[in-house]
Amino acid sequence: MITFPFYILISASVCSANFSFIQPIVDVNQFRTEFTESQSALLPDGRPYDINLNDIGHIVVHPIIFVPQPGLTAGFKPRWCGVAIVENKRPPIGLVTIGGGPTDTVTCDGILNARLITLHKGRPLIYLLYRTASPNASGKTPVILRRDRESHKWVVDEQLTVEIGEVEDLQTLPRIRQWLERNARPE
Repeated sequence: MITFPFYILISASVCSANFSFIQPIVDVNQFRTEFTESQSALLPDGRPYDINLNDIGHIVVHPIIFVPQPGLTAGFKPRWCGVAIVENKRPPIGLVTIGGGPTDTVTCDGILNARLITLHKGRPLIYLLYRTASPNASGKTPVILRRDRESHKWVVDEQLTVEIGEVEDLQTLPRIRQWLERNARPE
C-alpha cells in the first residue's frame, strides 16, 4: 500500500477544485524587454494573478522584482517592483509600480495582493498592495492601475495612487471600493 503525507492529500483535494487564480510561476525574464530600467535579471515576486475582467476577457498579472539601473534612484538598497500584464492576444505590458513616479522614494519588499475592483460605472481598476520600506520606516503601499482610454493599455494611475496612499483607514476591499467610487475620476 502506498501512503502519502497528510499535506499532499489535502493539497491534492483542494487543487482539484476549479481555482482560476492559481497560476504556475513562469520565467519572468521573457518580459525583460518591457523593463529597460532593470540592471539585473527579473525575479518572480510570488505567483501570477489571473484576473477575470468579466465580459471583456481576463488578464494575467505577473509580479516582478528587480534592481534598477544605476542612477535611476537615490534610494537605499534600491529594489523596484513591477508587473507584466498579459491580456488575451496582445503583447505583454511591463509597468514599474514601486520605484518610479509617486513611489520613487521607497524600496520594494514584495507584493501582498492584486485585486480587480470594478466601479459601478463598469470601469475596471486593478488594486495592487506592496510591502515597502524607506530608510526610516516600513509599511504597505497601494498602487492603482487603470486602462488608458486611448491606447487601451494598462497604466499606473499616479493621481489615484498618491491619493489612496494618503488615506489610513482603508484596510478592506469594500472600503477601498467605496473610496474609489467617491474619488476616481470618470473616464
